[in-house]
Amino acid sequence: MKITADLIVAFGLVAALILNIVLGGEAQITMNISTGLVGWLGKIMFAPSAKTDDQKPTVKSPTPQQKE
Repeated sequence: MKITADLIVAFGLVAALILNIVLGGEAQITMNISTGLVGWLGKIMFAPSAKTDDQKPTVKSPTPQQKE
């Protein structure tokens, strides 16, 4: 697994959320951290990947059926 900026940010938000819950932080801060975490993970999941053409799967279009 390669360590990227996305992984570091996600890990930091999860750690901050867990620490805030364990240490009894305010509900507003907990909600802000969890909202940021959901938004960041959503951005990561739906962002176009930086794969090269060699790594992308090849999808062939179906051949048209001949009419008889």
